[in-house]
Formats: sequence, structure tokens, C-alpha cells
Amino acid sequence: MRSSNVYCSLSLSLSIALVFSQHAAASTIAYAAEFLPGGVNYVRTNFVDPPQTIGNIMLTLAGAFAADDYEHQYWIDEALGGLHRANVSTGLSTFIGNVDLQGNLVRGMHWDPAGQRMLLTEMDESCQMTTLYRIDLTDASTVELGSTPGCIGGLAINADGQAFGVDESDASLVAIDTATGEATTVGPLNLGMAAPEGLDFDPETGSLYVFGYDAMSSSHGMFLVDTESGNATLVHPYITNLLAISLAPAPETIFTDGFDATTCPAGRIETSDVAYADGTLTDVDVTYFENLWGRSSVGLDPEPFPGSSTTIGILEFAMSDYIAASAFIEPYVPEEISGLYKYSGSQAPDNPHIDFSISETCGDFSARLGECVAYDVEPDGALVGWSFVSHDIPTCVLHAGRNYFLNVRVTDPSTPSPACPGNVCAIRVSSIVVTP
Repeated sequence: MRSSNVYCSLSLSLSIALVFSQHAAASTIAYAAEFLPGGVNYVRTNFVDPPQTIGNIMLTLAGAFAADDYEHQYWIDEALGGLHRANVSTGLSTFIGNVDLQGNLVRGMHWDPAGQRMLLTEMDESCQMTTLYRIDLTDASTVELGSTPGCIGGLAINADGQAFGVDESDASLVAIDTATGEATTVGPLNLGMAAPEGLDFDPETGSLYVFGYDAMSSSHGMFLVDTESGNATLVHPYITNLLAISLAPAPETIFTDGFDATTCPAGRIETSDVAYADGTLTDVDVTYFENLWGRSSVGLDPEPFPGSSTTIGILEFAMSDYIAASAFIEPYVPEEISGLYKYSGSQAPDNPHIDFSISETCGDFSARLGECVAYDVEPDGALVGWSFVSHDIPTCVLHAGRNYFLNVRVTDPSTPSPACPGNVCAIRVSSIVVTP
């Protein structure tokens, strides 16, 4: 920050009490490509709430995790046949190589835990033959293992190495020999499903699910499949078009990167009572400017940058979770404005350590944020410095016209703290806004 700047202060107080269950996460989490009229989004879903967009992706029908790595999903784009590796936290994909399948269409991909290899299936253009391949995840090269008559969609392999697909000619479950590619009919799904959108085993329960549209019941959703009979039963109806669906273990309350799809938007601060030196406002919308920049007094509208000021917010949250306040930054901002967030210990000096981040994603504490995240900060410690241009002193560089979240969580929620009665902590975060 510039030493020539002058600081003055105002008081802004947000008081929010959020208590979440330790087991709030949905029982089924998946990563998929959401097909939309305007393009394809890379999303995370629990099949109940609307999918959360992580990033962009090319049209794909096949996706899979490898071994026990649920931080990265492999997928093959339909148009060019390229193998990619996506980071499920950031949504960013890395191109690995082109898959040479002689112009045929990839219809399924899954990790074989018994053989410790990635397998995929493709069907010819006439849909008369389906071939099983082993694919190398380092260079996208393939080895043909064998073929079977028919049009087999999807590929799912359980912990014992038993592989399954769906015969699209009659919507029946088939077992696939991973050594020869030969398919044997198990039984009908009893669904009017022309082609599955996905097929996968839940890594925690071992249950098999098929995803897609059932014309018989006019239901679009997630169906539990009996691997002995093939019969499928609707579990979660949903309306979005999801492709290349890969199931992941149900998350704990906080992911390794701090992102929990089931907590946002429930963990997002939207309105609060706000106290100023000259009065108090109730039910203030803090999703615009209030929570980041404040206003000069109760009689004035919130300003994106109210001049030299210090805004102070009190965030109360359950130790096992986090909350995120948000604010939109107007398209035109003075670039000379900068600031610093601090964790004030004046109210509760024995408060626990916290993690703090400024991100465009609710609940994001991932290391990719760089200068925009601070870990394990003790009371009275500096959190994140921000600005709109790069400085000699590293800061979190913000951009006009975007929405940001202030994310707060306790570093170690398993450690009790006398400052957190009832498992709820009162955290005071102050922002020093600086002008020349």
C-alpha cells in the first residue's frame, strides 16, 4: 500500500448466524458436461439443486476419474477426439493427445480398478459393432482389446473389475468382458431410453446408476440399476441435459479446496442488519457494494468506493463450515484504489485461526487463487491485500464488472474454541480502503 495515503474510518457491522449440519453434503455428487443451446458448461451436481458451473468444456459423451484421484476428470471431446484432463476445482482442462479411433464415436470411458487401466468403448458409424480399447492417459494412445456386435452405450466398471454397458437397440444392461470386449445381456432396463447420457458406479455404495431420458414414464433423471436383472428405478428426477457424467465420493463439509456445492448459496450472505456511527439499517442487501465497500452514513446510498475508509464486518459462522459475502464491482472503477483485509482480534482475541479468500467462486479457498487467499491466519493478522492494478507489493488484483465473494472458514473446525460457544464463531474482518 502507498505510504502517502491517508486513512479514515467508518464502522460497518454484519451479523449473520449460520449453523450447518456436519453431514449437509448430498449423498451423490457428480461432474459432467451440461449441454445448453449456447454451449457446454463443465458442472458439478448433486442432481437435486441446479448444477454449479465450474468452467467451459467441449461437447463430450465420455468422462471418467482415474484410480482414486477425484480431483481430475478425464474426458474426450466428440468433435476432434482429443483426450483432456480437467481440474474439478478450477474447471481448467489440459489437452493430452488425440485418440485414434478411425473416425468412430466414443461412447463410454471408465477406470478398471482390477487391471489398473483406463478403458473406453467406441461404436462404428452404422452402430453395428462396439469395440473396447485400453487408453494410455499420458499420450492418448490406444490398444484394441476386442469387439462385440451391437450398439453399446456407456461404460461402468465396479471395484471387482466387472464392466457394464447399455445395449441401445433394446435398452438392456449388458456385461462386458474386459479381456475380449464381448457383451452378454443381463436384462432389460425397462426404460424407454434410446441412449444413456451416462453410466457409473457410486464409488462409496457400489451401486450402479444410469442417467438419461425415459420415454416410457416421460422422466429425465438418475436411475438405480439392478446388476442382477438390469431393472432400473428412478432415484433423482432432473431436467438438465448432462453428459459424460462421473460420480465422485460424497464430500465432507469442506472439500480439500474449500468448495462445497451444497453450502452455496446457503452459505452466502445476502441481507443483514448493518450498524454505522450515525444509525443502523435493517435487511441491507450486502450482495452489491455494502459488504466490501460500505457507505459513508445511513443517509447515503452504498458506494463502490466511498473514499478513504475502514469498513468492519462481523461474520458469525459454524466452525464446520464457511460463509461467503458477495459484491459486484461496477464496470468503471478508479484504478488507484487499493485496500487490505485484516482479521481483527480485538473482539475475541482467543478466536481460532481462519482461512480467507476473495474469489469469483463461492467457498473457493484453492491455492490457484495465489495472492487472493490467506491460510491459517491468527487474530490481528493480515488477510488479503487487494487492488485494481499490479503493485510492487503483491496484491489480489480485482477486475471491474465482476462479482466477488469474501470467503471465511475456521482453519481447524475439529478443535473447540472458547470463543465459539455453541460451535459458532464471531469473526471480525476489517477492510482498510486506501485512496491517494
